[in-house]
Amino acid sequence: MRSIAELLGDQSILCLSYQNHKFMRGIISNLFTSNSMDSAIKYFDELVIRTMAEWQQKETAVVLNDAMKITFNAICKMLISLDQEEELEALQKDVSEISEAMVAFPLKWPGTRFFRGIKARERVMKALRRKIDMRKRSSDYYEDFLQSLLARNDIQNEEPLSDRQIEDNILTLIIAGQITTASAIAWMVKYLDENQQVRETLTAKQLELQFKFSGNAYLKLETLSEMSYASKIVKESLRMATIVSWFPRVALRDCQIEGFHIKKGWIVNVDARSIHYDPMLYGDPFEFNPSRFDVELKACSFLAFGTGGRTCLGINLAKAFMMVFLHRLVTTYRWRVADRNPSIAKWSIFPMLRSGCPIKIAPIATQNVIP
Repeated sequence: MRSIAELLGDQSILCLSYQNHKFMRGIISNLFTSNSMDSAIKYFDELVIRTMAEWQQKETAVVLNDAMKITFNAICKMLISLDQEEELEALQKDVSEISEAMVAFPLKWPGTRFFRGIKARERVMKALRRKIDMRKRSSDYYEDFLQSLLARNDIQNEEPLSDRQIEDNILTLIIAGQITTASAIAWMVKYLDENQQVRETLTAKQLELQFKFSGNAYLKLETLSEMSYASKIVKESLRMATIVSWFPRVALRDCQIEGFHIKKGWIVNVDARSIHYDPMLYGDPFEFNPSRFDVELKACSFLAFGTGGRTCLGINLAKAFMMVFLHRLVTTYRWRVADRNPSIAKWSIFPMLRSGCPIKIAPIATQNVIP
């Protein structure tokens, strides 16, 4: 965790101790309002529609690459109202360097991945500091997370946040939100390609809903709430992919778990993947079966977003982004995965398909054969 703190910052919510984490979590969780969620979903939908329109000029699209860009742009818009292409590209390059450094040996020698990650963090912090300074001097108002965090400091009886706290957590939210969601989208497309009956059922349901939503330009929380089958596909994809495969927890007091005595201060690593593939919890765990979510699951058996006081704050936004991408894909194109190799990419903090999940596509409105 020490090397992670050097990259994300010691004020990152991922690196804070119990009381400090509870304080920061309370602040950040208040930012995920229904209005901010709807705005983010709308912008994400805009980006997906625009990207898939560009696919019409191609025979093959790489899902992971486009999902990474779309998710990154949507999150940056939500957090800091950044939508300038040149700035986004520079920031994404630095964020990628930081992400790769998180799984590298923490050696601060020039040329090493960790050293490059540290330098990338310095550039990101400098860019965020400029943006914060500009906001403080300006009378303009932005509807984003940064503005809400800065405005909080003007409220009486509220403990103010330092610029460092804001910067570290903006960076954390960008990294945590982009890579996990984009990776999950690619795995979801892969699983659907391997399960044609599920895919056909989904397509029929989404086309029916598309006709119902025809008067609405973009999707929002209200419309996503009607996509019950798509929601189950998202959950099953998250179970099978288990993007966050394990997570450490510190015991705050002595306790007993399944006959094992855990002492206060011990670090316990929760193996989410083993839980998600436990046949006692999920019958035929290696089968892609969205219908398993028709019934209520046993408590703590679905850990795609962690559990307890450190459950991922972006849980609902991530699922919403996945549902938007899924809806637009199956209602716009007929497709098949061109490379089914399940190999995992190197230097990734989360399991990402090395192939990027390339798909051959043909518009659903035509009778063209998929290349």
